[in-house]
Amino acid sequence: MEDEQTAGANSKPMYRFLKQTAIVWKTTLGSIVAWEIARWSGSTHPYLAPLTLILCIQATVEQSLRFAIYRSIGTVLGVLLIGMFAKDIPVTAWSLGIALFVSTGIMKALRINDTIIHQVALSILFVLYFENQSSGYARDRVVDTLIGSIVAVLFIMFVVPTNGKASGGTSKKGSSGAGKAT
Repeated sequence: MEDEQTAGANSKPMYRFLKQTAIVWKTTLGSIVAWEIARWSGSTHPYLAPLTLILCIQATVEQSLRFAIYRSIGTVLGVLLIGMFAKDIPVTAWSLGIALFVSTGIMKALRINDTIIHQVALSILFVLYFENQSSGYARDRVVDTLIGSIVAVLFIMFVVPTNGKASGGTSKKGSSGAGKAT
């Protein structure tokens, strides 16, 4: 009986340590898993999956899920808006500016969430530039973003979940929120 109590008492500090350092190992292990799944799926840009995972791991499950959804929607919309034209548009400050102005203006007029608009803008920038440098970037951006988002949500939900509190014991009100990540 005493051994069971000692074992239970000893496991609590380890669990507390794992919970307090979760951002470190969730980011590391999640990035490895996301990269390998992206590579396995045929991506020639597998770094996009861990990039998304890193951005999506927020202080709470709710914030992570929200940001993963916003990032995925924004990325898909951005790729759809520019993907068809990226190879035909010269990459200049003006072409980027026009593409961003038109697409983000349309998104704002449709009352799309600002975080989604940011993701649309990022996708337009990167697809416009990289699709001209590396064929298949637009496809990889969508697929790898979805992979990174799904892995992030799974890691945040099932691997020492935060139960609605931000890391370090601060409340949700004091955390940065999903809309602030870039």
